[in-house]
Amino acid sequence: MDLRRDTKNLLVDQRGAIKKVLSFYNSPTVPTIRLTSDHGVTCFELGKRARKRENTITDALDKNGWEISSEPVLIKSGKEVELGYVTHPSGVTLTIKPDVKIQAVDENGEKIPGKYVEGSYCGTIGRACDIDDFNQSIEREKSGNWLLPLVIGIVVGVMFFSPLFAWLMGFAGGN
Repeated sequence: MDLRRDTKNLLVDQRGAIKKVLSFYNSPTVPTIRLTSDHGVTCFELGKRARKRENTITDALDKNGWEISSEPVLIKSGKEVELGYVTHPSGVTLTIKPDVKIQAVDENGEKIPGKYVEGSYCGTIGRACDIDDFNQSIEREKSGNWLLPLVIGIVVGVMFFSPLFAWLMGFAGGN
């Protein structure tokens, strides 16, 4: 048995391991949305980041990752928007397509066979949704009147804070 040869192979393995660890921790991270199964119920898991390599993303060196088989999707978290991936337990990434097929119905709510409305949709569709519900389904910023708070602020400042400040200055000055 040649002891020098075994030591050389051991050093090569260690160098490769160190290079592998360094390249993993220098890899960029991407946000993920994960489809997981918890006691037989499919759920979404949000907010975890994964390290991106050339054609895979992974959590850690010793864990299995996901093969990138789709385009990245925009993931919004608070005010930040980043490109990330939707992952599936089978080990691949998924694509989200906003194209939907909506079943057409008549006035009584009965399905009209073979008639669909197709297209990309971004908004709220609900049962018995009406035009009156539109205001409740979108974010609105109330542009209030600025004049009344200004007048109240001036009156309170002149009537209350000015005499109080004058009294404090007189007290500090010794008068």
